[in-house]
Amino acid sequence: MNLTEFARWAIENGAFEGTSIDGAEIQDKAEACGILVKVRYNPAIHGENSVGAEPGDPWYAFTNEFKDAEDVAIR
Repeated sequence: MNLTEFARWAIENGAFEGTSIDGAEIQDKAEACGILVKVRYNPAIHGENSVGAEPGDPWYAFTNEFKDAEDVAIR
């Protein structure tokens, strides 16, 4: 997982005048950086959704490494 790479990319591509990124680009970069992983949607695991996903549809979820990092303070 590379949070530094993701953060740098987001800042360079979304925070400055004349730059913009959309949700699909964010999702793709997060997957490439090991923050998200593509799985099959399971309402018992992922809960209800507001996008009309049906069981078995492609779904993105946080990787275990990212979930574990949520508990670690950034220094």
